[in-house]
Amino acid sequence: MKKWIVILVLVLVAGGVGFFYLSIPPKDGLSTDFKEKAVSKLLGRKAQLDEVKEQEGNTSYKGKYISFEYPAKATIYTYKDPSFASSSALLEDFSFDIRKPRLVLNMAVLRNNGRYKSVDDDPGVMFRKNASGQYKEVAILVDGQKGRVFERNDSTPEKTGFFLVHDRFYTISITGTIFTEIKSLSEVIFKSIKFK
Repeated sequence: MKKWIVILVLVLVAGGVGFFYLSIPPKDGLSTDFKEKAVSKLLGRKAQLDEVKEQEGNTSYKGKYISFEYPAKATIYTYKDPSFASSSALLEDFSFDIRKPRLVLNMAVLRNNGRYKSVDDDPGVMFRKNASGQYKEVAILVDGQKGRVFERNDSTPEKTGFFLVHDRFYTISITGTIFTEIKSLSEVIFKSIKFK
């Protein structure tokens, strides 16, 4: 009996020592390449793991159907909104985020083909109009074109603009954590928009 107890203790000690050595992380850690690939896969865009000096001022987005200014410190990424990703109506899209303060912009241009007579016909506009307790609606004139902007200032602040120009439907949505920062960014963007 004592022989089995000694064998059992030796097996447990050997197992504990083996577990201890296997659980110690390697001195090198994970390679930078491995980390970048893993984070990129999670984010759906190229990962930025190194500290980057924040750029100041504005830069321009010059798309095929729209152009506007936005902060140079923004990180551009390829975001495909699931509702637009498989749409053959999608003509153009552009997305970026800003880390501090946390802001995200998503812009999409869709082929209208006479489907909507005004921005009020869009389901996104109708939804926001029906949720008037959550959204404040404002008519807006941008680059000589009438549109609608909806603001939401609660736990999930948002400012989204809708425009119907040259039989193309434009949506520009800014979300974030601080509503005053969303308003500030929207002023820069909406003042500089040029429809093509």
